[in-house]
Amino acid sequence: MDLVVSCQLVGDFYKIIDIAPNIIGTMEKDGRESDFFSWGANPYSLLCGYYGFSLGYIGDFNKGRAFLKKGIYKESCLHVFIII
Repeated sequence: MDLVVSCQLVGDFYKIIDIAPNIIGTMEKDGRESDFFSWGANPYSLLCGYYGFSLGYIGDFNKGRAFLKKGIYKESCLHVFIII
């Protein structure tokens, strides 16, 4: 997660697109989408947000929107809302 945040800060959106799907897929496979892993926010939702934003940045708007919605949906299910 720290790597994804760092990549976002420096604008390395292609790196996020390379690594985020693997992390998201692993969390989904293990059923850990609702875990916080000692973070103050839900990492699954954040990863979906960073990944969706990065996809939009390179022009893949439909896939990006789907991941943004996925992240927002998970946050709404957890009743936790943050503004990035």
